[in-house]
Amino acid sequence: MRPLTLLLATIVALVLPAHALAALPSPKSKRIVIGTSVGGVKLGASLSAAKRAWGKGGVCRSGLVSGTTQCSWADKRNGVASFTTRRGKVIGLALSPPYDASKMTYSYPKAIRAFRTSGGVSLGSTLAQLRAALPAAGDRGQNRWAIATAASITAFTINDDGRIQSITIDVIAR
Repeated sequence: MRPLTLLLATIVALVLPAHALAALPSPKSKRIVIGTSVGGVKLGASLSAAKRAWGKGGVCRSGLVSGTTQCSWADKRNGVASFTTRRGKVIGLALSPPYDASKMTYSYPKAIRAFRTSGGVSLGSTLAQLRAALPAAGDRGQNRWAIATAASITAFTINDDGRIQSITIDVIAR
C-alpha cells in the first residue's frame, strides 16, 4: 500500500464521524471530465453549488490547510468521493475505493466504479485500459499517471495489482 494512500485513508477514518459513513454522492451524472469535474462538481464551483450537485449525505469540515474546507461522502462498503475548497471555490476532487484492512486490499464495488470518464476509465480500471482510453496520460513516477493542462492536473494512482486506486483532479496553483 502506498504511504500517501494510507495517510488519506487514515485521515478519512479519523475525521469522519460514524454517521457520515453512509453513502456516496448522488449526482445527476457520474461522469469524470478530465481536468474539469467529477459527478457534476467542477473546479472553481462554489461550495454551495458543489454540495447541491452531490446531494445530501456529505460532511464538510475545516481543512488541514488554513482557509480550506474538505467535504466527503463516504461509504465503508463503496468508497469515498470528496472535494476541497479554498476561499469558497472547489480546488480539488478525489475518488477512492474502500480498503479492507483485514485483507490489506482494495475492492472496486459497482457504486464507486459508476464514476467514470467518457472512455470508461474508473477506479479499478487497469493501467492498460487507462493508457488505451487516455493516451495523453503520462507516467509521473511512483505509480502515478496524469494529464496536465495549464489550469489543472488529473492524476491516476495505480496500485500493486495494476489497477487505478485513486483519481484526483486538482487546480494548478498560479
